Amino acid sequence: MVETRKSKILIVDDDISICKALKRPLTLDGYFVDILTAPKEVLNIHNTQKYDIIFMDTEMPLPIGYKICAELRKQDSVVTIIGMSSEREYEKQWMDAGATQFYHKDAITMQKDVKKILQQYVD
Repeated sequence: MVETRKSKILIVDDDISICKALKRPLTLDGYFVDILTAPKEVLNIHNTQKYDIIFMDTEMPLPIGYKICAELRKQDSVVTIIGMSSEREYEKQWMDAGATQFYHKDAITMQKDVKKILQQYVD
């Protein structure tokens, strides 16, 4: 039997409760998930860990999420980046910065939605 590698996922949000809410269902499904609450560290940690998928919030202490996304895209054109916000108005900035997808965060359905999003990008 051949084992398939589960994707490595990074969740970047300054709200630890959001991070934990996203991490729980993913780890239960066997994914390797890291949490990062300091957005300034995203580039460094991605360069050492090489994540397959990055979920990133918009409004965090500087730099703002979609600006990090633009920097990541300069270094890595393959990583899947899901820009997140509770404000739909940020979708254009995320897509212009090179995000793979924009997710409008909804605390009620977030855990279920994240699994649907992942299905689009993993084996």
